[in-house]
This record gives sequence, structure tokens and C-alpha cells, in this order.
Amino acid sequence: MHISVTDPISRAWEHMVAMLFRPFDLGKWFVLGFVAFLALLGEGGGTFQMPNFPGGGGGRTRFPTPAPTPSTVPAPYPHTQPAQPWVMPSQPATQPGRVTLPPFPLHTSPQPDPFDDILQFVKANLTLVIVLGAGLLALGIALMILVTWLRCRGLFMLYDCIALNRAAVVEPWKEYRAEGNSLTLAHLLLGLVGLAAIMLIFAVGGAMAWPDILGRQLTGIGITAIIVAGLAFVVIALAMALASAVLQHLIAPVMFAHRVGVLEAWPTVKTRMLREHLGAVILFFLMRFVLSIAAGIVMLIATCLTCCLAALPYLGRVITLPIPVFLTSYSLYFVQQFGADLRIFPDNPDEPTCPGCGYSLRGSLDAAYCPECGTKFGQPTDVPPPPPPAG
Repeated sequence: MHISVTDPISRAWEHMVAMLFRPFDLGKWFVLGFVAFLALLGEGGGTFQMPNFPGGGGGRTRFPTPAPTPSTVPAPYPHTQPAQPWVMPSQPATQPGRVTLPPFPLHTSPQPDPFDDILQFVKANLTLVIVLGAGLLALGIALMILVTWLRCRGLFMLYDCIALNRAAVVEPWKEYRAEGNSLTLAHLLLGLVGLAAIMLIFAVGGAMAWPDILGRQLTGIGITAIIVAGLAFVVIALAMALASAVLQHLIAPVMFAHRVGVLEAWPTVKTRMLREHLGAVILFFLMRFVLSIAAGIVMLIATCLTCCLAALPYLGRVITLPIPVFLTSYSLYFVQQFGADLRIFPDNPDEPTCPGCGYSLRGSLDAAYCPECGTKFGQPTDVPPPPPPAG
């Protein structure tokens, strides 16, 4: 079996052009833009970014400098006094009007450490700090779960729209509920494993460097702990990124083609792709990396040409819609090469569609109404359609 990483590029490009520009339908762009927004939620380029907190300096918080007290105000330097003739310290100041000055100030005091103030505040309000920390942690976890769930559900919606060349929201959201939930659970478990590994690394590194932390110094043990923890963090981050890429670009398309969960799709990916065609899979990810860089450059140019409109969350996905459609189509066409049972795109692109909304009617030819908009087949499109049947 010959697996190519370049042939899917031309096919994905042709499919993107035919889907978005032949003909051009602005309403279809807005619907597909919403689906792409869900599928890429949390990623850069038209999605939300974490805000910078006040304080300037790229989001770093600046602690206020405590007001000086009489005990911390240094004594005035002698040179602030009226100018007097100066003599060397070894010379006795016997002549009237002459004074001997020391070569450095006599009165010095250490500057206060802001971290000491923070530590004292934490000790004085330990219960409040724990409650606020736990609340923020719970809120962050809930937000992460919500974003992951919406992204996974949106990914299968985007697969459905691209494979069937339609702009639909309601039916694919319902139809691929099981697959989206399975992919969500896999992403959350993968993130939990990665977080546990990172916490373990920093715990071991912190234990090794604890004597240096207490002594506020850096010795050989502390340097070793930093190097080991840093290298381990890089290795785990790369492993997590690779596992997430396999889950996103190989396992998810198999789930879509076979209508199965992650566990059922994994044997197909492991046997047909990773074991038999590992070289092609590596080249595929390298090609995706290059295409992603090119897409990032295009999105940057689009952001500049549209006066930053392309950077807005939903509108940015509509403006740059050809990019996610092309990259997603590339992954689907690549996976489709690994077997006839993984064929995602229909053989006949001229499938019957709903005259009202353009929804593909593959598998719905026996129905009397469009499952997406409720239009009755054979009814003029200017007549308001009846409500879709219950259920």
C-alpha cells in the first residue's frame, strides 16, 4: 500500500476551493466559521487569549514599594552638607574650617524584600489564601473541561461538514455526541497524566534544591536540580504534544469513519499507521508543521489587512475559514489512504442537497423533511418550511 503525504495536499486544496468558492455563499461561510470556531476553541488565531493582568511589563504584577520609615531612611551623605575643604583621613583636621570626610557613607540600611511582605501576608491570612486558591483552581479546571468538550464536539461537526460539503450545526452536534464525548475523555485523561508527571518533576527538583532555596544561594546541587527538571519537562512536553497530535489527527478521523470510540479506533491506528507506515506518519506530521507555519503567516497578513478583524474570536474564523478547512481536509485525505473502510469523502461529490439550506441528503433520501432546516422535499424554497418533526 502506497501512502503519500503530498497527494492529499492537492486534493485538500481542490476540495476547499470547491466547498467555499464554487459557488461562494456568505451564509455558508458564517455557519462553517462557527463550526470551525468550536473545533479550534482555545487555539491561537481567532480564538480567545488569556488576558494580561494589570501591572504592565507583559502581565507581570508589580508589588508596591513600602513607604520609607525613619528606621529605613539612610542618613544624609556628608556631601549633601555645605561644601567644605576636604583633607585626607590621615591628616589631622587642625586648621579651622576644614573637615575630614570618610570615603564612603557611614549609615547604611538594607532595602526591604517584597517577598518577605508577601510571606507575612500569606501567614497572616492563610485560610483566605487557601480558599481563594482552591476556588481559582476549581474554576480553571471547569473552564478547561468545558473548552475541551466544546472543541471535541466541534471537531466532529467540522469533519461532517467538510466530508459532506454542507453547512450544518444541529444534526452533526447530535449525531456525533458519543464520539465527541469519548474524545473529550481521552484528552482530559492525557492532560491529567501530563500534569501529574510535571508536578512530580518539579516536586523532585524542588526537594533537591530546597537547601539552596532556604539558604538563598545556588550551589552545584541546585544547578543540577534545575538542569534535570528542565530536561525532564521538555521531554514530557514533547511526548504530550505528540500524543495529542496522534489523538487529534489520526485517531479522531478513524473514529469518524468507523463511528467508534477512542479505544476501538486505537488498534487501527496502531496497526495500520504506526506499525506498518511509521515513516509516512512522521512525514505527515512534519508536513502539517510546515503547512501550519505557512497558515500562521497567512493569518498574520490577514490580520494586518483587516485591521485586526481576523484576530477576533468568531469573526476571525469566518475571515480565515479556508485555512482550517484546508488543514482538516488534508488530515482526512491522508487517513483515507489506509483502507477502503476509512473512506471519509463520498465517491460522488454531486450528492443531492436540500434546496433550502444546502444540507447533504446522503442517507436521508427517504425522509420527507430536511433534518437540518425542516424544508419539505419538492416544496419551493420561498415558502416558509414547517417545523421539523419532533424527535
